[in-house]
Amino acid sequence: MSMGQSEVRADEYRALFRDVYDDAVRFAMRRAEPDDADEAVAIAMAVAWRRFGDAPRSLDARRAWVFGIVRKTLLNQRRGTVRRAALAVRVAEHVELAHRDDVSAVEIRADLAAAWRSLSAPQQEVLALAVFEQLDAGAAARVLGILPGTYRVRLSRARKALQAALADRPRPVVPARAPIRQEAS
Repeated sequence: MSMGQSEVRADEYRALFRDVYDDAVRFAMRRAEPDDADEAVAIAMAVAWRRFGDAPRSLDARRAWVFGIVRKTLLNQRRGTVRRAALAVRVAEHVELAHRDDVSAVEIRADLAAAWRSLSAPQQEVLALAVFEQLDAGAAARVLGILPGTYRVRLSRARKALQAALADRPRPVVPARAPIRQEAS
């Protein structure tokens, strides 16, 4: 692409951005929470820039094209949210509990689920690859497209973040149990 063509492309994109941005934000706001809507439009506009060569020629068709990208971005965000929530439940169910006190088991699972939700999506992903998929560092690194050493560092940080989140959870006061007295025979 020559310098003149790239300038024309940039000018056309800027014109599209000015024309569609506010409407795209309103479109997203009707479908999502404000923060999610803003993020979706930002992502969609970046995608529109990267794929601008695929954009339709007419302004009306380009507007519809951008709205389609925003819609797909919102759907992807929702799927991610649902996956993370489902993963939090799976984490809580996966915990092996050392004792069988039902109240304690529920509390531990609730604490773990809350701590899991406090982690970032990348932290959840590295932990999930280790815990659920039981992948070694090499395989997990291939999944993420990173070096094994980088994966190990991320996993270590994610484990520390989970431990810190669990440490921050308030602990219920559990009354001490009276020792069992043995009767003399």
